[in-house]
Amino acid sequence: MIKKKHLAAFFISGAIALAQTAPAGQSTDPSQSPRSNQTQAGAQTTDTTGSTKSSDMKKSSKTSKMSETASSTGGDSMVGSTDRTFIEKAAEGGMMEVQLAQLAEKQAASDEVKQYAQKLEQDHSAANKQLMDIAQRRGVNVPSTLKPEDQQMIDKMSKMNGTEFDREYIKHMVKDHKKDVKEFEKQAQKSMDTDVKSFASNTVPTLKDHLSRAETLDKTLGSSGTRSRTKDSGKSMNNSGSSTTGTTGTTPQSNPPSSSTTTPPPQK
Repeated sequence: MIKKKHLAAFFISGAIALAQTAPAGQSTDPSQSPRSNQTQAGAQTTDTTGSTKSSDMKKSSKTSKMSETASSTGGDSMVGSTDRTFIEKAAEGGMMEVQLAQLAEKQAASDEVKQYAQKLEQDHSAANKQLMDIAQRRGVNVPSTLKPEDQQMIDKMSKMNGTEFDREYIKHMVKDHKKDVKEFEKQAQKSMDTDVKSFASNTVPTLKDHLSRAETLDKTLGSSGTRSRTKDSGKSMNNSGSSTTGTTGTTPQSNPPSSSTTTPPPQK
């Protein structure tokens, strides 16, 4: 009996000591501990999953806003606004150059102007194809028709022919290519897209060649026009002189008085 009492007292004192050493809020029942740990792990998993879903929703919202911005500024364009504007304007200008060149091949009077127009049609058609390829890869929509002011220029020049057409066409080419050279040089330096930058840089020498040829033709047409006007003026003066001479020839002239006088014979 004494041994049983001692054993009971030993177990009671051990249980009291274990209860005193257990952390606050934690059950001392061993059977309850695993379930509690699982509950806490589940809560942590829920928090992590909820945080991940929240992050995904934020990313989705941000992507949606970026898509809306791209749509409002040029569809699905993958280039900046500056490069996109350059592509659009270059496409418009190239289309205008080709149509004017085709018109010049039909209506120009000078063979030199016709040959110049043929070269421009070939060069700008090739450049337009390269530009269209870039536009498609970058998602840029380029215009398929001329601007109203460009169409008016075509309509105006289609009513001209001969030397009048030649001078007007070449003057327009000089003015247009001076502007093109500046714009393409600027884009070749500042473009943020490698393809656009390369296209602008490679096209500059061709545009400069077109400008140089146009300036030479402009001087030739100007000097030939001056010679033609001078020649016409000379013909007019000659015709006027001939008319005066003819009139003078038909006017009867009085015979000049004789210098000798008849002397009567001496009287005897």
